[in-house]
Amino acid sequence: MFRQTADELSRYTDEFDSGGWTETVEKVTRGGHKNLQQFGWLLIENRSTQPLITSDHPVVTYPTQQADQDANSNENVEIFYPIGPNHLIALLHPARYDVESLYPEKRLSRNIIESTTEIHKLNLLQPLSAFSEIFGPVGEDEYLNELVTILCNAFPNPDYVRGPQCSQEHMKRAHKLAIEHYSQIGGTEWYNESIRPIFEAEYRESVALTEYSHNLSFVEELREAA
Repeated sequence: MFRQTADELSRYTDEFDSGGWTETVEKVTRGGHKNLQQFGWLLIENRSTQPLITSDHPVVTYPTQQADQDANSNENVEIFYPIGPNHLIALLHPARYDVESLYPEKRLSRNIIESTTEIHKLNLLQPLSAFSEIFGPVGEDEYLNELVTILCNAFPNPDYVRGPQCSQEHMKRAHKLAIEHYSQIGGTEWYNESIRPIFEAEYRESVALTEYSHNLSFVEELREAA
């Protein structure tokens, strides 16, 4: 991904430093790995009758209620990552929750969930984080459709869940036009009717998680105990 991005950036600027880019990526990656070790890692074992689902963007970074105070702080996000129908990894920060950081012991805590309601709440995060697809075990098609329908009905606009209803190729073309020709087309009726709605839908989808309260019981219990 980084190599592809570097190739793309080099098309737009002659001053692009591929060596500096690689060095920066490696530095940020090391820093990101270190930051993740400051979280408490919980292995959630699903013993309910409802399987966990996933998506084409399965790692959900969920902003906490305190996120507006310091949007860049690790303390203000919760991370949820389903690794199968019966297991999920949750990352919570010790500054806000009753958890021990992964570093230096390198141990995961284990939590068992038997409530289908709790698993349902975790599953609702996936459509809000997905790029365009959600996935579940064979036979869960009806449930997947139900999740999307519930979320679309909960928000004032389905774009918060579905995002732009057009192909990836159409979206790329819209971005290219906006970047390269906005000064000529930005005020036209065609732009406002055909291109602007795509960007508005993308924006609504990007803020969906900030508008959603998961109310997960195991998370709230750890918050209250902290």
